[in-house]
Amino acid sequence: MFLDPDLDTFGIIPWERGDTPTAKVICDVYTPDGEPFAGDPRGVLRRQLERAKELGYTYMTARAGVLHAAAAPQSAGTVSRQTVRRRMSSR
Repeated sequence: MFLDPDLDTFGIIPWERGDTPTAKVICDVYTPDGEPFAGDPRGVLRRQLERAKELGYTYMTARAGVLHAAAAPQSAGTVSRQTVRRRMSSR
């Protein structure tokens, strides 16, 4: 297998900024004969996008932000939600 780096995808990984910075680059994968490797995820995506286009579909995507929040366990020094609501409603 051969990797062909797509330099448009090159980037420094921001959380790895120590003495030796770390970077990433996404590659296309080819067989030793120079043919696109059938299992290359980027190749699979390209083929599926072309297939969708031939069927009359337009592929559209958008970024989705996700926020996960968890309640802190109640322990000494914490206040319950009910206490906060009670205090807020008494104002």
